[in-house]
Amino acid sequence: MTPLLRILPESAANAWQTHEWHSEIADFRLPEKELLAVPNAILTPGRHLGPEEAEGGIYDAQGRYIESARHLRRRRNLTAPTPQQLNPSSTLPRLRGRYLYLGWFFNHYGHFILESFSRCWALEESGSVDGYLFHLHAPRPEARRDYLGFFSLLGLPLHRLHFVMEPVSVDELLVPSQQAVLARGMSPEVLELYPRMAHRARTLMPATSGHRKLYLSRRLLPDSMRKAANEMALESRFREKGYRVVHPQYLSIQQQLSLYYGARQFAGLDGSGLHNVLFSEEPESMWLLGAENRLADAITQVQINEWRQCHTTLILQQVPQADCIPSQLTPFVIDSQILEGRVPLTPYDRFNWVSQLSARVAGKAPGSAGRVLRQLKLRPDEACLFENLVAEAGHQESPDCREEHRESELISFLLAECYLSEGKPRKALGILEKLLPGYRNNPAFLHRYAEILKAAEMHEEALSFATEALALDPGNPPLALFHAELSLLTRGAGTALPLLEELVTAYPAFLAARIKLAEILAKQEQFEAAADILGELLAESPERKNLWPRLTWYLFRAGRLEEARGAAREALQRAPDNPFSRMHLARIHLQLGEPQLAMNWIDKAIEQAPGKPELRKLREQISMKLSRPSGNDGTRA
Repeated sequence: MTPLLRILPESAANAWQTHEWHSEIADFRLPEKELLAVPNAILTPGRHLGPEEAEGGIYDAQGRYIESARHLRRRRNLTAPTPQQLNPSSTLPRLRGRYLYLGWFFNHYGHFILESFSRCWALEESGSVDGYLFHLHAPRPEARRDYLGFFSLLGLPLHRLHFVMEPVSVDELLVPSQQAVLARGMSPEVLELYPRMAHRARTLMPATSGHRKLYLSRRLLPDSMRKAANEMALESRFREKGYRVVHPQYLSIQQQLSLYYGARQFAGLDGSGLHNVLFSEEPESMWLLGAENRLADAITQVQINEWRQCHTTLILQQVPQADCIPSQLTPFVIDSQILEGRVPLTPYDRFNWVSQLSARVAGKAPGSAGRVLRQLKLRPDEACLFENLVAEAGHQESPDCREEHRESELISFLLAECYLSEGKPRKALGILEKLLPGYRNNPAFLHRYAEILKAAEMHEEALSFATEALALDPGNPPLALFHAELSLLTRGAGTALPLLEELVTAYPAFLAARIKLAEILAKQEQFEAAADILGELLAESPERKNLWPRLTWYLFRAGRLEEARGAAREALQRAPDNPFSRMHLARIHLQLGEPQLAMNWIDKAIEQAPGKPELRKLREQISMKLSRPSGNDGTRA
């Protein structure tokens, strides 16, 4: 161990010191720093072959693989499947000029942060270039648009950044060596890039900085991701120590980096969020909760901290593990004993934990649930809850154990959820009402109670409980959105719109709030504003294919017909089976005075969905238009 690391409990130090990664890290050497010029280079497209495999490379004019283009990850070559030789073709598209190769762009945030800047040290050393080339490692051939903002902060013009999607040749390609290898090494030149980006973000958003202590929470991540069921108690503990609790996924990149730059002390559960210590101007310390069965993650984080000369207090707790659930996805509860008893664990926390466990097992091979029960050694009422949840997810008969544990709060929560799923929210409320006095200070419980009140159409009561929950947990964007939706139901758009506008301003990356704001504006017939909001969102996240038809409608109603036509065509390209995009195109062409084109589109829509009466009604309108002489031949494109 180094002077920068303290491990608790001390009994975990031996497992830490004997982990095989330490010797691998000690023996590892980065590739030699070099900037290789390859005339008449050939690039093959990037192909995602799996989380740890990719194909795509750079070749010289004779078709020989350029070894310095390979991408190392830990002790493996991620790009090993890439052929070492190819037969050059004289018919390849050609990029004229001088380009800089920047390696692999990863859509996963943790890998993006630690690997996608590994060749950016050459941005200043390469001199004048005509563009920048990336390979993309992603299941879908679309780079995360919000991640591109990092490169803007490095001064890279985004219109000159290109992803290699097809084979291409280049007059001259500069290939920098990889100077950051995941969990193994990072050069000073790459390390320097992070605070430089964050400093630029701070100059653009100075109002977001000023917090010296940050707790980076995983609590509001999707349930499909690994997290602790009682993390809010840990948040409260650090908030008392002067930390600001941050949910990074709801903030813009510039907001995040501005915060990280000014922070000196960090805390949280191990995960990619804590990698953001790299952006701090002068990090001092980190409190890190890790798991003894996931030492590799903790080793990676401690190594990052040491690169930045940041002291680490590492708490390693034992997390029960089942062999059929990947350790990186296994939910857990924070052990109050390892943290001196100051992290309470309520029955509702345990209910949420077991619910997350059952969701991981549902749909797996027969016998998986039984193995989980044996390996995790759940208490009898927890086991009953787990078996019932797994059976319900598989639409099987539930085990007959609930009566035996009817006094357990876990089973009460289960019964309430069962009543809710059966469409009996008032019966669910009858069960939870008895438990309510013990949970008036638990925002998660109050939030769920309010949701069930809403399902029972008791909107005023739901708003009251949502308000209570929000007062206890003011930095919870999904809860604030729920509160705004209830305000809409009970107080109207005049009250809800300011709440949503404030929420979107504070959390611009919270897409659900932006979608809801656009929806309410559209209902108020403010289609221009609604189209602007949704159009900006889709420019950042174009893969959200279900929103393109909605944007088409907003643009159409705003009278922006050419833009509406473009959005409808984008919708068709992303979701060819959606008949409403064809109906939208029919409306647009009819409005543009092109009834024959409108008829072509509506006929295609009816052919795809013959049972929808609204399509035939629109066809009748188009037929009437065609029957009237207009002097327009309908051939306008």
